Amino acid sequence: MRFLWGRRSASGGGIQVDARMRALLLAAFNTRYYRRVLDATGLRKAADILALASPAEALRRLPAVELSQWRFRREAFVNRSASRSEAPRLFLPLPPVEKAAVLAAGFKRGRGVRVFSELRRSSLIRYRPQVIAGPVGVLRLLAEANEDRGAPVPRVSHAVIAFGGVRHGFVSDEARDLFWRIFEVPVFGQFLGPDGELLAWECEAHDGLHVRTEAALFETELRPTGPELLVTCLTNFRHPVLRLATGLAGEVCHSRCACGETATRLVGLRRRVLNGTPPFDATPVHALAASASCAAD
Repeated sequence: MRFLWGRRSASGGGIQVDARMRALLLAAFNTRYYRRVLDATGLRKAADILALASPAEALRRLPAVELSQWRFRREAFVNRSASRSEAPRLFLPLPPVEKAAVLAAGFKRGRGVRVFSELRRSSLIRYRPQVIAGPVGVLRLLAEANEDRGAPVPRVSHAVIAFGGVRHGFVSDEARDLFWRIFEVPVFGQFLGPDGELLAWECEAHDGLHVRTEAALFETELRPTGPELLVTCLTNFRHPVLRLATGLAGEVCHSRCACGETATRLVGLRRRVLNGTPPFDATPVHALAASASCAAD
């Protein structure tokens, strides 16, 4: 196997990165799933983790977690000793706007940001958002209803932000084309963690996703079926995610983006195809339930 790890955050420093990884391993030790995994690597008690000289090296030794296993056994990955994560804020990769609509529960309301966890299409249209943000599956429900039967959609003036990631599927080129046809504004992809935390985002150059290196580590693992992108979330101790397979292939890139940033990026993201069939990649049930009334007139 060959591992390609994202660079350390310039502001974090080696000591801070090690401390964050050690805290993440301790959080994982308090879950049913990871306790067995850590025990198998010789980390049988919390003191063993505290004594690690290199938490990053210990992390690399852990086996990858399959995405289907994580999705269907979520309770086994919960660290109940940690407090719940603070509601995430919508990240806008463009200048602030007066009205942004988030079509997902759990996000924090703020100035110019309204959260629609349950809604009717008419409510969204009356709000007149300049930006619409939501899971790719929910956005598809809106766009496909318009394309298939002419159901109305709001007139968006600035952008569509499509959430992908460990809970929200993959923002494919086909989905981007659909959103462009229906909303006629630029589409920005974002990669979110288990509680909606931002791990990577797309800039106006549309040349891959910029990784928030203080929040996530991405690596490419070479498997018999081809390379697969794995993710480790560094800031979520309630739902720790260590080396989770994403069902995606892609490259961890350190070259300069056209926007001028030199931070780590994810480029060439695509679904992995096994035996001619893409891996499981469906809109989560909670997203479908929350959007049922949104898809109706």
